[in-house]
Amino acid sequence: MYNSWQLIWNITVTSTEEYPHFRPASARRGFVHRNISVLPRQTCGLYTHTQFFHSYPDGFTKLLSNIEGGDLFFTIVINPVRIIIGFSIFMTHQQNYANDRLGIFSFERVINFIKCWTNLRLRWVEPARMASAYFARYAAEKVPVWSNPCDDPRHAKILPQPFNCSEMPLPNMLVVGPQKTGSTALATFLNLHPNFSSNDPVPSSFEELQFFGGPNYARGLHWYMDQFRSKIDHLIVFEKSATYFDNPDAPRTSFALLPKAKIVVGY
Repeated sequence: MYNSWQLIWNITVTSTEEYPHFRPASARRGFVHRNISVLPRQTCGLYTHTQFFHSYPDGFTKLLSNIEGGDLFFTIVINPVRIIIGFSIFMTHQQNYANDRLGIFSFERVINFIKCWTNLRLRWVEPARMASAYFARYAAEKVPVWSNPCDDPRHAKILPQPFNCSEMPLPNMLVVGPQKTGSTALATFLNLHPNFSSNDPVPSSFEELQFFGGPNYARGLHWYMDQFRSKIDHLIVFEKSATYFDNPDAPRTSFALLPKAKIVVGY
């Protein structure tokens, strides 16, 4: 999809409300993938089916309360990524700009309300400049953090049909430790046991995956799972990488993908 966006439409910026998860909204973050900036989007109470004032769910009063002191107002005012300079990214649908034009009505109204009741100075910038400014301030978010899509019901619903959550080829144990502490010997002995197995060897990195916090992380979740596809029948599937021990990104990225994995530390 990212390749098609670039090749066909030359897209450089988009947004999502699903990364890393839909809830809590305050924890949404951005990332950059295949040179496309993905900004964290917030919801505004407008959907494809909200096209007319008279048929807005719970009535026109509900729409006004959302704008004037309600969810839309507070989403902008107490935006979690608003520190001195804030970023509020919203998306409305084409239908919201036709019919009763709820998209135009809602944002003109909330902007006027914010100007009236707060000291915030609102500015609009085009998406490309917004992305550049966002990732200049939050450079640490550029690299996406892979998580298990099966752990989030909203993500699981949009997975491709062949994707089987009951047979996720992911390890349930990590062997970490600095080099020359016997982790290779330990992995060799564990592999002799019929209930244990490890990843397929990677010749370019001394048979280790060196995925979390390493250059292979950019290859993505599918590459990582492919290294274990022949091992899912074993009781304990593990990987051993000495680079995890002192890598500052390894704890965060490994926990995001393998929150229940056991960790064996050699020293």
